[in-house]
This record gives sequence, C-alpha cells and structure tokens, in this order.
Amino acid sequence: MSSHAHRPLFLKLSECVAAVAALTVALHSMAGNTSNTDATGVDRSAAVAGQGIDEATGLPSYFVQLRATPRNTSPAAASDMIDRVLADAGGNLHVRFRYQYATVGFAAAMNPADAEALRANPLVARVEPDMEGSVNSAPESAIADPNSPNPWGLRRISQPDGLAPAFQSCGADGTGVTVVVIDSGINPDHTEFAGRIKRMENFYPGRDANGGRDI
Repeated sequence: MSSHAHRPLFLKLSECVAAVAALTVALHSMAGNTSNTDATGVDRSAAVAGQGIDEATGLPSYFVQLRATPRNTSPAAASDMIDRVLADAGGNLHVRFRYQYATVGFAAAMNPADAEALRANPLVARVEPDMEGSVNSAPESAIADPNSPNPWGLRRISQPDGLAPAFQSCGADGTGVTVVVIDSGINPDHTEFAGRIKRMENFYPGRDANGGRDI
C-alpha cells in the first residue's frame, strides 16, 4: 500500500499466519564465542540463517503447507488431514500452530531430517523454514501525495480467480457494509480513505516519521 509507513515490524512466518506476536530470537554475537550456541543456550547449528528456534525443544521451526484449498476444505476435513500427516511423521514433530482456514497446514519444531521426510509425503505441498521477516517503511514521497496511485492490484483481484483484464462488478456498492482493517499504517488523507474512516485506533504515538498512522 503506497500509504503504508512506520517503523520496521518483525514477524515470523508462522506467527503471521496465526496472527500472534512474533518470537524474537537473541543473536549469538558474544565476543570470543566460537560455538553454535546462542545467548539463550539454544544450539542453532541445525537451522538456516534467520530461522526461528522453538525455545521449548531447541529445534528449528518449519511451516508446513498441505495440498488442500481452504475454500473447498472444511475446518474438520483440514484438521483430519493435519492429523494424518502428523501420524505419518511418527510423533517426531512438536506442533506449535495448526492452520485450518486461510491455509491448511501447521508450524512445528523438528530436525532437518524430519523436515525432508515430510516433503516426500504426498499430502504435503511444501515445507519451509519459519523465517523472520520485516515490514519496511514506505518511501516518504509515497506518503506526501495523498492522490498518488495505489499499487494494490484491485483490478487484478476483483474476481476470485485473479488476473481480471478489467474490474469485475459483483453487483454490490458497499451500502450498509462496514470494513474493519488492521493495518501496519495508512495515510487517512488519501482520497480513497478521506471522509470514510468512522473510527481510527492508533497504537503508535501520533503520526510516525513518514506521516502514516496505525489503525
């Protein structure tokens, strides 16, 4: 969103999906420390750079996506599919989160060998390290002009299959609909928002350095 702007926000992949706070892993930068153990006492030798570590087990965390379309899979069916994959893994996985709605899968701590074995399961679409990422501030120029074009791809996503050649009307004009948005920071003066925001809760003191506000 061209109007996004605020301090960097750090989240791990699994916690983005689960919509919970990120787990910050301490850096192992102690002078003279030549081991693979970080300041928390966790051995990171089995993890890739930037991968989250489960503090309870000391194992690397992975995000596992199953071969299921959430739109066509009920939560009960998704839960059953997750249980089947976990049963096939033989109890070697330490599940942290289960996903049954926006995606079907789970986040779990495991050895790299177990992650590789999961990739061979026909029910599994992908197994990825649970990495830490960040949301960067938007360029100041994008905030300065409230009429700057938006980059949100509304034409492209205006029909379920995406890549629409033009806007596809659904026959509704939004009358009587209230949209609740949790965002990393918007410019309330942008022409697409001005006069349409009924209530704004800001969890950052005032406007941030780039002019945006959290809601």
